[in-house]
Amino acid sequence: MRHPISSSGFFGGEVEATPSAAQATPGEVQDPSWTLGQWSGASACSELENDFEKKVEVLNETMKELSQGNFQPLTAPLTKKWEDATPIEKSDCLKTAEMSCRIVCGVIAPNSKEKLYEAPAMANKVQMSNDLVALATAYKNAPTKSLKTQILSLYALI
Repeated sequence: MRHPISSSGFFGGEVEATPSAAQATPGEVQDPSWTLGQWSGASACSELENDFEKKVEVLNETMKELSQGNFQPLTAPLTKKWEDATPIEKSDCLKTAEMSCRIVCGVIAPNSKEKLYEAPAMANKVQMSNDLVALATAYKNAPTKSLKTQILSLYALI
């Protein structure tokens, strides 16, 4: 049994609320998830795990479809911090990530998928080159030996 509550506040219009578990008999409560006593820590964790499993399932299905069946499904996602992962776990993650990125690049740019895949890495190299050019120019134009030494120490940091 639902009781309409009229509201003209933030949401406006009419809001329906179910009676609390203390007021309702078991036969009257139509949506037990909205009663206070229905949520426990175990059920909340279970729902988060199910949500995570659904995301992995969606990833695997999507990648399999995009790759026309050539995707090795993710079976054990990394659930810990990267720093705490073993070298084997890191290697498995990197392989899956690389395979996934290549598949997506093939969809985005079917005629240039390799160039698109390599573009982020190349952009970082170009940026580094521009930084080196700026340092070299600053070194060349530095008026004192002390300033040149400071510029060289910046170069050592790169």
